[in-house]
Amino acid sequence: MKISQEDAILIKNLYLSKQYGAQLYQRKFTEFWLMTVDAAKNNPRALWRSVNKLLQPRTDVTTQTLSADDFATHFRHKVDAISRATANSAPPVITARSATPLTSFEPVTEQEISKLLSTSPSKSCCLDPIPTWLLKRISAHIAPIICYLCNLSLSSGTFPPVLKHALVFPRIKKPTLNPEVVNNYRPISNLPYISKLVERVVARRFKSHAEAQGLFPAQQSAYRPFRSTESAIICVHNDLVRAIDDRKATLLVLLDLSAAFDTVDHEILLSILETRFAIQCTALDWLRSYLTGRTQVFVYADKQTVSYPVLCSVPQGSVFGPLGFISYTEDIVNVTEQHKVSSHLYADDTQLYATTKPDDVSSVRRQLGACTADVAQWCASRRLQLNADKTEAIWIASKASLNKVKSQDCSLVMGAETVTPVDVVRNLGVYLDSELSMKQHVAKVASICFFHLRRLRQVRRRVGKDITIRLVLAVIMSRLDYCNSVLAGLPQSTLQPLQRVQNAAARLICDVPYHEHITAHLRELHWLPVRSRIEYKLCLTMYNVHNGRCPSYLSDMFQPADTPSRPLRLRSADSSSYVKPRLRTKFGERAFSHSGPAAWNQLPEHTRQLSSLSVFKRELKTILFSRSFE
Repeated sequence: MKISQEDAILIKNLYLSKQYGAQLYQRKFTEFWLMTVDAAKNNPRALWRSVNKLLQPRTDVTTQTLSADDFATHFRHKVDAISRATANSAPPVITARSATPLTSFEPVTEQEISKLLSTSPSKSCCLDPIPTWLLKRISAHIAPIICYLCNLSLSSGTFPPVLKHALVFPRIKKPTLNPEVVNNYRPISNLPYISKLVERVVARRFKSHAEAQGLFPAQQSAYRPFRSTESAIICVHNDLVRAIDDRKATLLVLLDLSAAFDTVDHEILLSILETRFAIQCTALDWLRSYLTGRTQVFVYADKQTVSYPVLCSVPQGSVFGPLGFISYTEDIVNVTEQHKVSSHLYADDTQLYATTKPDDVSSVRRQLGACTADVAQWCASRRLQLNADKTEAIWIASKASLNKVKSQDCSLVMGAETVTPVDVVRNLGVYLDSELSMKQHVAKVASICFFHLRRLRQVRRRVGKDITIRLVLAVIMSRLDYCNSVLAGLPQSTLQPLQRVQNAAARLICDVPYHEHITAHLRELHWLPVRSRIEYKLCLTMYNVHNGRCPSYLSDMFQPADTPSRPLRLRSADSSSYVKPRLRTKFGERAFSHSGPAAWNQLPEHTRQLSSLSVFKRELKTILFSRSFE
């Protein structure tokens, strides 16, 4: 068949337009995901959602057997059941403390509102009149109006009723759970953006008041500056390692509360804020207005229930709610201290532990049994319910000591329930085994990382190298670095799976085959090997300790070398070194109280004395990089 010249020109133009369209699509695709990843770089949850959209996983299945009314009935009945179960409990004992009263919240400025608008997540809710991204774009014009309305709310002690309404969405707790079972879901409240903006203003002022006067317990690590799950894990892990080094066994109990945020009693919370946190007058009126008169509807499969009043709870998804909860539960440490039991809190996660000689586990069993019984009573007095079915216990000791422990009755009796110890527990995202070998944790992290690497490989060629680097840093490297200070001192054979993950990530980014050596590519990406990344985290944490940017439970571990124990001044008196504690075993070197100073003291003196955190990070990485690839 002969093609005319006109047809040939038409075909050529169609081909060129198709080719141009493909190039335009690829360019716009790359630009969109660069913007998306950049927008979510400070919000891990939003980044995970963006990555899931990019990788196009199986969409959430909306079951046909469940409805919005089913979820409303389930969640409301669950809260009502806990309220009935704790209704006859004794009222809480709320002991007053000496503190300077906070009678009103300081007015907000336009500059503060503008900063909050620029730094807060760009989440939107169906209740918002305009999208959050648009609100941020017109922040220069809208900030004065928001500032005026916010100050009007603070000065009058009234939280606007229109901002008290929430949309509650059921979210499945784990992807592996059966979506047909309502108990496998948790309620998440979506609130108007302006509501959370006003809450951020109040939360800042309340937190400053509480921190300045030391009203939060030192062992509470949630929603507070310089505290995180990592600092909490470092503290508990250090105590467990030191106990093993001292040839003792530790019983660790992880308590679980049923629907903790949803059962907070408003009147009890207000009484605690007034009595223990010295919130008075207009400030207390504002918090009372914020808590009371709230309503919610449940949303599922694009359908809504009728509006229900909220008679208790602090909303999950709010800004002040988590602060209100840790204020509600802060004096639980008084119960644990009465029993001489060590504790650490992170929001509604409570860790209790006590040590003993391996041949005398009965004393610790009685000690923690009595403590958990009193904690259960304390919870009931505040209309909270301790869930014995989900509470976990684990004995942690050396292999020889564990054999002695297991030859005895090592279960924990909690009232009418008996908790059988397990071999591995998941504590704030870290898997702790009975011997603290950390092999299960390393294997779990490596497994999850390889899963995500396989998913990222599907889109490597579509998104290009730049986006791949950012996604790998967010999805893979963040997992390798999370709480990696507890991996200090482990043998290379234990850490090798994590190093294989990093090598595979570098091969994915650089698009090189498996058989090719990876060292040059790690150097090109300027990535520290896994063991050096652990040392980097140790030194960074010690830098924060040295400069007072850490909780007291970390700083109290260390003694500076410039505080000699005898009158004769030591030669290192003017240095920034720290004393390493005396140990009984090689295993004890894994404790942060030893591994931290060991890594820190090896740094040059001028590096340890740097005042800028960003400069310290840059120089620290340069030092470790030269050590790793010299």
